[in-house]
Amino acid sequence: MPQDRDIRKINEAKEEFEGVGFRVRKPIGNSPIDPFIMMDHVDPDRFEPEEAFGAPDHPHKGFVTLTYVIEGEVEHKDSLGNTAILKSGDAQLITAGSGIVHSEMPSDNFYKRGGKMEGFQLWINVPAFKRLAPPSYNLAKDVKMRNLSENVQLRIVVGSLLNFKGPLECGDVTVVDIRMNPFSDARLPVPEGFCAFLYVWRGEGLVTAAKKEIKLYDSIFFEEKGESIVLKTGRSEMNIIVGMGKPIGEPFLKRGPFVMSNQQEINKAYEEYRQGKLGTIPGKESRLEQVEKAVEKHKARLAMK
Repeated sequence: MPQDRDIRKINEAKEEFEGVGFRVRKPIGNSPIDPFIMMDHVDPDRFEPEEAFGAPDHPHKGFVTLTYVIEGEVEHKDSLGNTAILKSGDAQLITAGSGIVHSEMPSDNFYKRGGKMEGFQLWINVPAFKRLAPPSYNLAKDVKMRNLSENVQLRIVVGSLLNFKGPLECGDVTVVDIRMNPFSDARLPVPEGFCAFLYVWRGEGLVTAAKKEIKLYDSIFFEEKGESIVLKTGRSEMNIIVGMGKPIGEPFLKRGPFVMSNQQEINKAYEEYRQGKLGTIPGKESRLEQVEKAVEKHKARLAMK
């Protein structure tokens, strides 16, 4: 009889503020789960016109980033010459490799009209021999929402699950957005030897094997033994991000925007960025100016409440 995975640990993703004032929750932060280094949930935030701000030009090296948009519009630009506008249901996978500079800003349309912004970003580790691979960019527009059952839908952003395959690939990694209606259940197979976690970003439910209720903003890390994760909902719906991956089992070091194998490589990455070797994007000053004005306006409105 198949064994269902039990819960190893539950953390509540607390609200934090990053950078110039991003309101985020960190389902994965101080406790990475190999191969997942970090995960940010850009908490639902509503902006008035000319208030929305993003992350202007910054570097990465040595790992992979996944950005997935729930609501809003994000404009991506990078030093490879790629540009794209991500809307609800869109995702992008950036292999930072030997180094890349990119910006993630609200689109011009979103900046002018305002609105609600929500999404996720995951940092995914790679084996040491792949850290310096050529940087690359992959975009997936309007990732298809599929029916797992009458009351459960899923959107496979990366990898594959059951008989469904997503548009993006990142080694032995699967990332899925699952939407469960009230009074529904789902069984998710987990490959042998893979780690697994889930994050509740709407509603609440139950992990059947542990007979444990899980609530909004909970991060659930599962035991290594077991072939599947079984979930149920009661009166509430539940939306979750599920991540599965084959552990790499190698040491790594995360410092700022870089993930390398040791401090010497981190130091080299910072030096390369200072020297401009990781690339540049035209229009940097205008993006910085826009962020400064937007943050000032947003904070002034919040202070008046």
